[in-house]
Amino acid sequence: MKMRKVLVIILGLASLGAFVSAQPASAGWVKKRVCNTAYLNPEPSRQFANKCKGGWNEHGCSSQLVAGGYGMKRCYDVDVLVPNDLKGGGSGLNNTFNPPAKSKNR
Repeated sequence: MKMRKVLVIILGLASLGAFVSAQPASAGWVKKRVCNTAYLNPEPSRQFANKCKGGWNEHGCSSQLVAGGYGMKRCYDVDVLVPNDLKGGGSGLNNTFNPPAKSKNR
């Protein structure tokens, strides 16, 4: 019984030590461009309306007609938190997906 208590206390202290020694990840803010296109019913998205209501220049807001006037493309900038140092397999995290032009027949 006494040995079990000692073992539980040792495991608890080891877990606490591992938890305390963990390093927090560092990250930085980066501006990313977001664009939405609406056709036939060009209502602005809620995000666009909230960002561009008062700070049109502050958030890099823009809008333009597309598809011969049947659509409206609206763009704005958002702040995204991106890790500075990706250790252990973060490749492709901030890359855009570019599928191949030709699809393979299987």
